[in-house]
Amino acid sequence: MVDTQYPHDLQELVGRVPRASVKTGLSLIIEKTKVMMLSKDRMEIKIITNGQKLQQVTSFVYLGSTLQENGDCEMDIRKRLGIGRSAMQSLSNMWKSRDITNDTKVQLMKSLILPIATYGCEG
Repeated sequence: MVDTQYPHDLQELVGRVPRASVKTGLSLIIEKTKVMMLSKDRMEIKIITNGQKLQQVTSFVYLGSTLQENGDCEMDIRKRLGIGRSAMQSLSNMWKSRDITNDTKVQLMKSLILPIATYGCEG
């Protein structure tokens, strides 16, 4: 069961934005403003501002992390691992080098690659 109070609260909050923005000289760009409902069950919500309905999306990128409406983070994990893999491949000459010891390579892996792949993760 989905609590229908949330869309109403969101509509009220979004409705305040144009009124507050007039005071500061800012404006809401409808084409760039999206809404997303975090829920296990897909629910269509209708949020209107300045007479226009905001587009509902199933995912979006916020501060470099991909947020999905069902709370799943698989897409974000795959993206981070791909970035880490790319960083690892860019250092392939170093990994193949016989002039660098395996211990040094492990330390470089821990300091250069792992932070890239695990950025934004909590444990």
